[in-house]
Amino acid sequence: MTRRLTAGRRSRLATFGAITVVATLFLTACGGGDGAGGKSADDGIVVIGDPAEAVSLDPADDTSVSGYARKYLFYETLLERTESGEMKPVLATEWKQLDKRTYEFTLRPGVTFHDGAKLTAEDVVFSIERLIKGDYQDTVNTEPYFASAEAVDDLTVKVSSIDPLGTFLPRVAGIRIVPKHVVEKVGDQQFARSPVGTGPFTFTSWTRDSELRATAFAGYWGQKPVAKGITYRVLPEASARMSALTSGEIDVALNLPKETTAQLESADCCKVATTPTNRVFFIGMNTNQEPLNKPKVRQALNYAIDKETLSRTIMSGNVKLHGDGKSLMFGESITGFDPDVTGYPYDPEKAKALLAEAGYPNGIDITFAGPRARYPNDAALVEAMAEMLKKAGVNAKVDLTEWNTYWPKTQAGDQPGLWVLSLGNSVWDAEYYLTTYLSSLGRGYFSTPETDAEIKAQRAETDPEARTERLRKITKELVEQQAPWIFLWDMVDLHGVSASVQGFKVGLDQRIDEKTISVSGS
Repeated sequence: MTRRLTAGRRSRLATFGAITVVATLFLTACGGGDGAGGKSADDGIVVIGDPAEAVSLDPADDTSVSGYARKYLFYETLLERTESGEMKPVLATEWKQLDKRTYEFTLRPGVTFHDGAKLTAEDVVFSIERLIKGDYQDTVNTEPYFASAEAVDDLTVKVSSIDPLGTFLPRVAGIRIVPKHVVEKVGDQQFARSPVGTGPFTFTSWTRDSELRATAFAGYWGQKPVAKGITYRVLPEASARMSALTSGEIDVALNLPKETTAQLESADCCKVATTPTNRVFFIGMNTNQEPLNKPKVRQALNYAIDKETLSRTIMSGNVKLHGDGKSLMFGESITGFDPDVTGYPYDPEKAKALLAEAGYPNGIDITFAGPRARYPNDAALVEAMAEMLKKAGVNAKVDLTEWNTYWPKTQAGDQPGLWVLSLGNSVWDAEYYLTTYLSSLGRGYFSTPETDAEIKAQRAETDPEARTERLRKITKELVEQQAPWIFLWDMVDLHGVSASVQGFKVGLDQRIDEKTISVSGS
């Protein structure tokens, strides 16, 4: 079964206004958390300001980075992939391959869910088959790959893939385990609002678009969290996150623009944490519609964007280009990266020539959609790129919307022209990008019969070196010939962190270590 799954002047003035507001707030408010509206570190609760909200608290039904951040509190997987590429045990203590399509997992004994029920193989089977058979956002990462799961006994599970699968274990590592008895009793909708898992924190309360509260789980099987609880507050505007941080209302302000964090460089109350990521930032294209169905048009758009100037100005140098400074599909931390792939240097004249060759000597009109306040300087970035496109003969109509409107539309494959997105990669493998956004199994923006066949072949290749070579061949073709995206960079995150925070660690996958973070007094 195959399922289609689901800076212009105004921006510069707005950005300057935000910086002015932040600077004023910083000068008047940076003084700790004992004043009006502040919080006391004595309660041991870490408060994190996030620009975006989770779509759902059901781990099957939200693949956004903000959704994942919340779910790390409540849910766990059988195993995890480390940044060095090794698999690490979590709810499974051992695993072995039985044949080309089947692995057997031994579960950790004595693990309990937040309601006191013991974790069993039936919960694992239910969690996997729920994704295979259901229609959830994370089904795109499961249904095309896995065939079934079977309980051998209470602590043993067999999982089978449809075909031999080179990313079997990393894919399993992405499946969060939920309690069968709870989901079946309350149903999906209620479970998405009141989650139960085996993770280090239990659910306390959630007011959508405002605040999520979690409390340390006293019965947690593993390393106990240092903090007594973690609270996520939704603060879309960077100025609001900075104000809350410097006044002591929150302990961490996520994803701040460079111009705002400059206010923290010499501060006593707070510090800046710079965290590289494997999250690639790009401009997607709906290649099913004219004129984006023509490769030469898509190549032209890549030549029309001055990536180096954008990274130096709008992004203040706070991005990571790929390899030796190129803009490619992804960076060095991802399996399948090829430093020899040729990128697209800024060349507006070549862009015009390619448009003419494609049949558009007078240029093209196109819609350019993007989120507002989801990524650092996202609105200013879209406006600046639209101005660059204009110099190449591309009239881009900018359409900026709030994330909770923008993301479901993007995920459903409904963006009509150009659209902004960043993609993390928990599998640490190019196969994730290829299947989810660049194949007929994905979200509907790009596919060809030839690339579909190549992607399927690499998926079934279980020899790591041979599969890496296949991935390199595919990505070289996609970047140099097909150009289904405007290729940009990997994101580097800047977070504001209170001086009272200890143990703040963030991985390349943007995961905050929820067990080590704390505030003085925890």
